[in-house]
Amino acid sequence: MQSKTGITFKIPSQPYATTPIPNFTHSGSGYQLLNNLGRLFNIPDYLWQQGADGTVFVGSYQDSRWYGKNIEIDSSEALDSSNNRMTLPIYSAIRPGALVNQHKITQTELINDELILQWQSVDEKGKPKQKSPKRQMMEKEFPELAGGYHLPRYAKVIGVADPSSGGDIADPFRPKYAVELQVLNEDGSDDTNTPPYSAVPLPVTSTGSQGGDFAFPEVGTIVEIDYAYGRPDKPFVRTLLAQDKTVPSVAIGEQLKQQRPEVFERTDAAGNKTRETDQTITDRSFIRVIETDTETKNIGTSQSNIDADKQINVGGNYSLSVIGNITTVTAGNNTTAIDGTFKEQISGIAERCSDVLIKLQAPAIQLLASQINIGSGKQNILNIMEETIQIVADLANTVASHTHNGGSAPDQSNTFNSYNTRALAEKGKLTPIIEK
Repeated sequence: MQSKTGITFKIPSQPYATTPIPNFTHSGSGYQLLNNLGRLFNIPDYLWQQGADGTVFVGSYQDSRWYGKNIEIDSSEALDSSNNRMTLPIYSAIRPGALVNQHKITQTELINDELILQWQSVDEKGKPKQKSPKRQMMEKEFPELAGGYHLPRYAKVIGVADPSSGGDIADPFRPKYAVELQVLNEDGSDDTNTPPYSAVPLPVTSTGSQGGDFAFPEVGTIVEIDYAYGRPDKPFVRTLLAQDKTVPSVAIGEQLKQQRPEVFERTDAAGNKTRETDQTITDRSFIRVIETDTETKNIGTSQSNIDADKQINVGGNYSLSVIGNITTVTAGNNTTAIDGTFKEQISGIAERCSDVLIKLQAPAIQLLASQINIGSGKQNILNIMEETIQIVADLANTVASHTHNGGSAPDQSNTFNSYNTRALAEKGKLTPIIEK
């Protein structure tokens, strides 16, 4: 104001002169601004006064030049006098704030050559002890003005009144979703003239019978309290404020619903949604449908319990990679249908057991192995086949050299010997692949 008007202002060196307040703007006249500075900056017993040198004092009455300096004016010097005013000849030294006959002057009027002084009886905080007649008439006509019920006020949550156990009906006597409140003064202190409210309803969005968004504020939360129709018996909480609370990180364009730093739902400006908790997430539904182009899961331990059927349809390839063991147990049948090639590659032992029968059916079956064992466990069919071939070879050898009563060898001895050679050759092929 000093830079814009050129008027010199005197401000005492007190904490209230350097304590900032938030969100202060002004668009009225300088007179209105000076009149309201005390209320805005919580200056006790505030006044502003112009000095004889043209400067303007702004601050507490206790810090002004008039504090404690009483001027005694004899009633004989007064042109007129009443309960709260006195008319004097021009007395240039008297300004608002001067102490005259132990009365603090609140207003001076200069009419022609007469000076009219007005004062009010105030308490130790500088507040008027008695309301003006105009104010008394207005408050009589509009009682909500006297209690300030026409204005929203701040209040502090001091407890949860009567939480619902489910299905309870909210009424004015027991709102259920309500809190206990202590109304605050403009400076943030408790209004000791207003007793605490025991059950003030909290705001609800999208409400319905047993429906809506509900969350009790913690004790100490600052709320805005208002009064329906200006009636003190109809208070309600209009909104909750984050004042004096730690605020989470929220970027422009984000939406955040958070219970505490470890439990939250966040939607960033791009539309990505994050849901996180350090406890348990439980979803229950009659039918659940999930549609997504890509899904990625990183899970420590997973368990699924399905009471009825489960069906998986894959439009492309299906890949399963397991570092540990795979155990598949079924009480019914296991059917695998493959339109292409079925291939199993096993580094260890492959074992298939059946209590009844294992059946292989195909136009052609190939068994390829370094060694093969086919049988009952004690008997190997290939061993029997090997012995059979050996018997055939021995038989051919015997037949080739046998005689009848000292006669000559058979004419076909060379043929029988060739059979022996062929049998031993076939046995040489079979013996290496038989598992002993």
